[in-house]
Order: sequence, then structure tokens, then C-alpha cells
Amino acid sequence: MDKKIDKEYVIGVDTGGTFTDITVIDQEGKIIHEKSPSTPPDFSIGIMNSIAQAAKTMALDMETLISRTSVFNHGMTVATNMIINRAGSKTGLITTKGFEDTILIMKARGKCLGLSEMEIKHQARCQKPEPFVPKHLIRGVTERIDCFGNIVVPLNHNELDEIVRDLVEHQKVEAIAICTLWSLTNQVHEKEIEDLIHQKYPEVFVSRSSELVPLLGEYERTVTTVFNAYLMPETRKYLTSLDNSLKRKKLSFSPMIMQAAGGITPIEEAMIAPVFTISSGPAGGMIGSSILGEILGYKNIITTDVGGTSFDVGLIIDGEPLRKDDAVLDQYALRLPMIDVSSIGAAGGSVVWYDEISHTMKIGPQSMGAFPGPACYGRGGSVPTLADVDLILGFLDPDSFFGGRMRLDKEKAFAAMDTVASKLGMDVYEAARGARRLACVIMANLIENKVLFRGYDPRECVMFLFGGGGPEFGSEYGRQSGAKELIMLRESSTLSAFGIAVSDILYQELVSEIYFMPGNPKSITQSYEKLEEKILNLFEKQGFNEKDVLLTREGQLRYGRQVNYVSVPVPSGELSEYDVKKIMDDFEIHYETLFGKGSGYKKAGIEMVNLKVYGVVKTTRPSLRKLKKRGQNPSLAQKGSREVYLEDTFSTVPVFDWEKLEPGNILAGPAIVESTFTTGVILNHMEGQIDEYRNIHVVY
Repeated sequence: MDKKIDKEYVIGVDTGGTFTDITVIDQEGKIIHEKSPSTPPDFSIGIMNSIAQAAKTMALDMETLISRTSVFNHGMTVATNMIINRAGSKTGLITTKGFEDTILIMKARGKCLGLSEMEIKHQARCQKPEPFVPKHLIRGVTERIDCFGNIVVPLNHNELDEIVRDLVEHQKVEAIAICTLWSLTNQVHEKEIEDLIHQKYPEVFVSRSSELVPLLGEYERTVTTVFNAYLMPETRKYLTSLDNSLKRKKLSFSPMIMQAAGGITPIEEAMIAPVFTISSGPAGGMIGSSILGEILGYKNIITTDVGGTSFDVGLIIDGEPLRKDDAVLDQYALRLPMIDVSSIGAAGGSVVWYDEISHTMKIGPQSMGAFPGPACYGRGGSVPTLADVDLILGFLDPDSFFGGRMRLDKEKAFAAMDTVASKLGMDVYEAARGARRLACVIMANLIENKVLFRGYDPRECVMFLFGGGGPEFGSEYGRQSGAKELIMLRESSTLSAFGIAVSDILYQELVSEIYFMPGNPKSITQSYEKLEEKILNLFEKQGFNEKDVLLTREGQLRYGRQVNYVSVPVPSGELSEYDVKKIMDDFEIHYETLFGKGSGYKKAGIEMVNLKVYGVVKTTRPSLRKLKKRGQNPSLAQKGSREVYLEDTFSTVPVFDWEKLEPGNILAGPAIVESTFTTGVILNHMEGQIDEYRNIHVVY
């Protein structure tokens, strides 16, 4: 690897909806983790605040820390928030004439895609989402390319001139998405449209589908391209501002940006394809989990991340995070290669509310976020959240929360929770305990569905508990899910930032090409080699040699007459007939793992429909500091005790300082463990064992 790391610190920053987390790793493997409240709409302020806080913790000034940094990686929520809040730029769409309504028609499931079961039950209330490109900004141009890449109807340039002029000069769009029919087989017309826009209106942002996602699925391809164009102007503004702020503080290079697929990319690439940064924070948590899993000796891991606004669940099998190629955002389906993480609105800031229709208690999906936040934050919030619930029950200490920097108001939490408890005819403690139980059942159900749907058994996996609330709720939902061991990670509250800090550099190329299997090995090899050449060229521009790049192939196959496909690994190098046969066998094995023995139907034939290549350059990872084992007695770490409402009554529970626990210590439940940014809860009939990295292994 040509690039040498000769400076002292590696930094990862994860901007979430509630907090901005930072991890700093020094050359000796010591980890400093800090956080500051996120600062929408300008999230860069929260980033600089978190760096300043980390520098203060390290007894450094901010400029010294930044100037002595060799790696600065950033996972951002900016793109996701722009979609959720409809805060992107005015965008137009140019497509093939006759197909202008594709994105408006959606598909049959468009009215209910991404909705909860409860929402879907009320069909009369289900509606299609508001379009990101309204009908008057969609234009069809005369052109046609067939599925084999042949030009059937040439592009009408005069018509195109008028369309672009109207969109830019009269409609004042800032960005234009280009998605023509079958451009994935021949991109010539899309390229001509892009060239004309750049030539006449260089200030307009352009996203074309044949460059971004040259894959089958006209609707999904259009949506992804539109979302990317919609995000481009504001993302460039945000990243440029952040880059300038860091350089003013003496950062000697531009930050790298985390992607949803798990891996960092240069800031320039993130500006071109911001859609790939959606859900980059959860991807960081998965990368961090896989690295810690390797260190701790675990290959099959259920990852659970309880944040302020969402509960995220992922799977690591044989040491690798599982991936997917589709995402749903605001009821729209996208072609978005990403680490497979499922999320629901059940987290620390999730609202506890009374349903007037069913006369029952509900949790989320709405969240109070960072501002005004839970009622106990004292920032104006007046509705109860799960954070208020745990404060009422005694799981949280109002004086030591957030390292004592933020005092929680128990009276405000009580008043907020009473608005729900009174409607249920319950006292506040009883209602709060019910809310916590309900939340943990919802979390356990997501875990069970996630793991079983992918064909795996929770009893064969360990479960990582992280995020600010993972150790707080994990003993309860983890026991319900049946995982064989629960692990509260020492870096739980900033694990995503840790994963982002140590992520590898990643490029991915993919294309739709249909091969009726067994396909011609030479032809398939040539298709993969074209993708690999693209990736190597991209890395070469970044100053890396071919020998630095690890290339991995993947194929997506399906049975004939089916529309869904399953991903399988593809060998590198020149493929043989034996390799092709093994690809088919692996597909059938994996298919039956997912859908049950006997579910495959080989007589229908097998097709390879999508080809994908990942290119990775490994970054230098600092080794983590390993502590020496001590005795089993944790008494030196005990900081006191307090009354906690555990089952149906209060019990006196010992409270321990996480940073004073020593490897080898054993905690008998019930027990509470506090660190600066998280609280671990070990329930009755459980036992916590401290390992050499100060993680807590909970058995039951």
C-alpha cells in the first residue's frame, strides 16, 4: 500500500438523529469515545463540537488533535434526513417518452411499502407518498433503446433542447435525474442528455441511471436516480462546508465518507452518489461489530443497536455482515446495495402514547429526537419516551446521565408518563414497567423475524448490545430472543463511530446481464473483468496499485419465471465449467436455507441476472489495548446502590462503575453498570463476566 500512516490518531464520526458520536484511537490502541448533541439542520456544528469535546477529554486543543490525525472518516445522516424531511433540492426527471408516469404509478405495493402491520391494516388510510418529482417536472423525450442495446429510435436533440431549457430556465430546477428505458444495456442516449445539460447549464446537478445503478427494474432504477439527484446539491454544500471547517483546523486531507454498503469512499465520490450514504451510520455499527467479533472469536453475531430514534438489527454470519440490494425509504423502493440492517422506531427517544382507537399503549415509531428530546431532558418535551420510562423505574440515574453533563428531571418524566398512565387506569410505575416490557417485546420480535427470515437460528448466535440504549434494554429483549450469549460492548454508545474509523476503502460496480445457467464461463468471466477494470481504475486515481486491491465477485441468481433473486459468491479469475456448476449448486443450497428444504425448483431453470464486484483496500487498523485478568470480586468497582422497579416492585440493586471493573470480575444480577454514555442492566438470574477488553458477557 502506497499511503503511509505516520500520524498519531484515527478518527471516526457518526452523526445520528440525536447525538453525534466520535471515536479517537491512538497508536497504542487506546480508545477515546465522546459525543455531543446533533445540530440539525447544520450537522457540521455537532461534528466540530464532538471533536472539541474529544480533544478536551484528551487534554489537547482541537487544532492539535486534528493536525495529528492520519484518518478521518465520517458516517452521516444528512441524506436520510433530507429524504425524511423533504429538504432536498428542486429536481426534474427526463425519461423515455411514454414512461413519464413510472415513478408516479409505482407498483402494486406502493401504497403500503415500508409501513407497519398496524398501518397496513387500515387500508383506507394507506396512500402513496408525495412524489419527490412532481408530474409537471417530469419530461419524456423521444428515444428508444431495446433490451439488447440496439437503438430503435434515435434521440431527438431538438426536443431535448426544449425540455432542458424549460426545466432549468422556467421551472428553476437545481438537479436533473436521467433514466431512460433499457439504458443499462446501452448508455449512449443518457450520456448525450447529460453532456447537453453540462454544456449549456454547468451549474445544474445531473444524475443518470446508467452510471449510478445500471440494473434491471425500471421503477427502482428511476427512484434511486431521482433520490440521488434530489440529494446532490445540499450534500455537496454540507460536505464542502465540513471539509473547509476541518481544513481550517489544520486537517491536511479531505475526510472519507461512509457508505451503506460498508466501507469508506472519497468525499468527491460521496458528492456524486450521495444516495449510497443513506444508512451509513448503521453500516458503521455492523463493521465495528464484525471487527470486534473477530477479536473476541465470534463468527455468528446478531447486532442490536438501540439509539435515540431507532432500533437497528443486523446479522453477521461466518464473520461477514449480510448484505442486501434493495432499500425502502418513505414508501419508495430503491436499488441500493447496502449492509442488511432492519430498523424500527423503538429507542430511547421513542414516544410512549395512548391509542384512542384500541385503548392500548403504543411505542413509537415517532421520536422526540435531540430537540426537544424526552420530557426528562427539560428542553420543552412534554410527552413520555422510553428514556423517561427508565428514569422513572430507576434504571437511569438523573445525576450521572451523560457523564453528569446533563441532569435529568424526574418530575417532568413523571408528569409526562402520567398522561398515558391515567388513561390506562394505572399508576405511573405500573404503566412505565408495561411500556418497557412492550418495547422489549417489539424489539425481540424484530430480532426473531430478522434472524429466522434469513434462515438462521438465534440460539446459534451471540448478540451484541450497543448504541446508547443497547446495554440498557438488551438483557430483556436478548433473553426473549433466545440468543446463546449477550455481550454489552464497552464502546457500545459509539460503536458505529468506531466501525467507521476502522473501515476499509470500498468501491463497488454492478450490472444487469442475464445468463441462462449454465452460462458460458468465458462470457461471464469477461463481464466480471470489465467491472473489475472499472474498480481498479477508480483506485488508481486515488493513488493505489492493483496489488493493494482485494476484488470480490458476487452473482445474483433466480429460478426461471421468478422475480426475486439470491446472492452467492463467485470465484475470482478465469471461470471454468466446474465453477459455473458450483455457482448453481451454491444458489440452490442458499435458496433452501432461506425458504426451506424442498422449496427450490430446478426444472424452471436458473438465471444469473446481476453481476457485482466489490473492490477493497484494507486500511491500517490499530490494535486494541488488552487488559490483564484480575479476580472475580467486583466490589472495588461498586459505586453504590439504588432502588429499581424490576418486576412488580422496587428492589435495592448494586451500581457499578464500568471503567473500574476489571477483567475476570463477575456480576450477579440484578446489577446496574454505568459508564459516561450508557447504562448496562443485568437482570435477575443473569450473570455478567468482564473480558480483557472490558466488555460484559451476560449469560442466563
